[in-house]
Amino acid sequence: MDSKVTSLSLAALSGAVVALLGYQLLFHHEAENKHYETPGILAYLLTHKRTDSLTQSLTHLAVPLSSEKTSVLIVPDNTPIKATASEVTTPVSNDYPTSSSLIGSPHPATKTNEYQSCVYLGSIHIYYLLTDSFYYSLTFLDYNATTPIFPEVVQAMIPFFTKYFGNPSSSHIYSQVCKESVDIARQHIGNLINVQPSNILFTSCGSESDNRAIDIAIYHYHKRHNNGHNGHNGRTSPSPSKVEHGHTSTHSTDVAVTIPHVISSTIEHPAVLLYLKTLERYKHIKLTLIKVDSEGFVNINSLSSALSPDTALVTIMHSNNEVGTIQPIKAIGKIIQSYNMREKANILFHSDAAQSLGKVRVDVKSLGVDLLTIVGHKYGAPKGIAALYVHENIHACPLLVGGGQEYGLRAGTENVPYIVGLGEASRLALAESGDLLLHMLSLKLRLIAGIMHAFEGPQYPTDLLRFNGPVRSNDPVAMQQDLIILKLILESSHSPSKPKENDGDDSAPHVPSGSNTSVQLDQLPNTVNVSFKNIRSQYIMAIINDKVACSQGSACHSDSDKFSLVLAAMHVPSEYGAGTLRLSLGRHSTTEDIDRAVICLKEAIDALLGK
Repeated sequence: MDSKVTSLSLAALSGAVVALLGYQLLFHHEAENKHYETPGILAYLLTHKRTDSLTQSLTHLAVPLSSEKTSVLIVPDNTPIKATASEVTTPVSNDYPTSSSLIGSPHPATKTNEYQSCVYLGSIHIYYLLTDSFYYSLTFLDYNATTPIFPEVVQAMIPFFTKYFGNPSSSHIYSQVCKESVDIARQHIGNLINVQPSNILFTSCGSESDNRAIDIAIYHYHKRHNNGHNGHNGRTSPSPSKVEHGHTSTHSTDVAVTIPHVISSTIEHPAVLLYLKTLERYKHIKLTLIKVDSEGFVNINSLSSALSPDTALVTIMHSNNEVGTIQPIKAIGKIIQSYNMREKANILFHSDAAQSLGKVRVDVKSLGVDLLTIVGHKYGAPKGIAALYVHENIHACPLLVGGGQEYGLRAGTENVPYIVGLGEASRLALAESGDLLLHMLSLKLRLIAGIMHAFEGPQYPTDLLRFNGPVRSNDPVAMQQDLIILKLILESSHSPSKPKENDGDDSAPHVPSGSNTSVQLDQLPNTVNVSFKNIRSQYIMAIINDKVACSQGSACHSDSDKFSLVLAAMHVPSEYGAGTLRLSLGRHSTTEDIDRAVICLKEAIDALLGK
C-alpha cells in the first residue's frame, strides 16, 4: 500500500488526534519503511491508543500547517523511529569529554542536536519536535528545578547500559564490575559530604529520602521510648487498617505509646512539610513549625524553645529551593547537641540538602546532622536517583523489605547506571567546587546588576523591583567584594578546585587548604528570586516562555497562580509576591545566557507596562 501525503483540514483529524495549531504532521509508513521528518529534538510525547482504522488513516495522511518552530511526528505501532537527519545523532565521546572542566561552556543539549528520537511504547506516538531555530534560542535558567545531565556523567553511565549489565548481588564475573562501581559511587558521595560510604543509602528521589528520613527518626524514637512499639505495625505512614475517617482507631491489640514530637519550618519542601502534616493528621506525631524572618531564615531561638523530652526529630532544609536562603544548620546542630547532652535526650537532626550540593559546601561532620537528603538531578546526575545519609548510631527501620540490598535497609536490585551517574556527579562537584562557586557568583552578580540597570530611569517606578532572600546576597557591592576575595584565594593555590579541609562553617566555599576566607554565603550562589510590583508572573512567563526557561516559583509544586507559601511565610507583600520569578543558573550557564535573559525580561516588562 503506497504512502501518500495529502492535505486535510483540522476538523477531519479532530476525532483522532489533538488539534495542534501551528504544527506540521509527519508520518512514517511501516510497510513502505518511509518516513518524513523535520530535523529536531524530542521535547514532548503524547501517546494515543492504536486502533486499526485510526492507524490506517494516520499512515496515509499528512497535514502541513505553517510553523517555523515546531513539527509533529506520528508513528504507527511496532515501528521503530529511524532518525536519519544528519543533525539527529547518538551522543559520541567527542562531545562528552572527561579530561577537562566544562564549567561555563554550553551544555551539548542546548547547542546542538545530540539525541536520537527512538522511543517506543506499543502504541501510536505523536512527537513534538522542536526545530533548531526555536529550541536552541532558549536560555535555560532553571537549574534549581533540574540540571542537564553533565556530559561527563553521561559518559560514565553509557557502559552500564551497553556492556556492564550484571546484577551487583550475583557472585559471577558479570556482577563484579557493577558491584565495584556501586561501591566507588558510594565512596564519591561520601567524600562529597565527608562521611563513610557505608552511611549512604541509595533511593529513587529526594521525596523518598525525605519521607524515609522522617520514618527512620520516628522508628528510632519508638525503639528508645516505647520498647519498639508505635501502635501502627512498625510503620509511621498511615495504615488503612488503623485509620477511620482521618483518626486512628483504638484496637485492643494496640500498645499505649508516647507520640513523638517533630520540629520543622514553615518553608520546607512539600516532601517534608506535607508528609509531616499527614502524620500529624493521623495522630502519629505532634508537629511544631518554626516561622522564618523576612529573609527566609529560621528563628533559632524559637526552635531552641520548642525542644522537649518528647522531641524525636528536627528537620530543617539546608537551603530553600525558591529564594535560596542557606539556613544556619551548624548553629541548629549545636543547639540540638547541647540539649541532648544536658537533658540526656536523643533528638535526631535531618536536613534536606537537595538544593545545596554542587553549589556550596555541605560537610556532615561540621553540620552535626544525623540524616541528610541528597538528590542527583540537582547537580548533574539523572532524575530517578538520590541518596540518604544515615548516621551509624541510628536504629533504622527497613525502607523496603526483600532481597536485603543497601545493608538490609532498602531492598531491590540496584539501579547501577544511575548510581554510577550520581557517583560521577558527586566526584565532579567536589573536584570543581571552588571554580564552580566563582563561576556561579560571577554570573549571579551579572544577572542582578543587569536587572537593576535594565529598570533604571524615570519611566519605571522606583519600587518596581524586589529581590527576595538575604539582603546582602542581593547587594552587588557586597557580592563584588566576595568575588575579589574568592579570586585571590583560588589564585593562591596551584589546585584551584582542591577542597578545603574541614574547618567550620557549612556555608563556606571549598577553597584550598590553609586559606582563611571571609566569604560566607547566606544564599545559594546561583539563585535570584526577583519580584515585579503589580505585575503577575504568569503574564511575564507568557511573553518570555519561548526565550527564557525559568520558574514562577518552585518547579516541585504543581502549576498554579497561587501566592508562594514560602514568600507568604517571609511576609513578602502580595503586590510583589504575585509577580515573582526564580532565575537559577548553573555549571553550563554563560554570560550570553545572562545578557539574553535580562534583555528578554526588559522587553516583557516594558510590554506589560505599555512602554
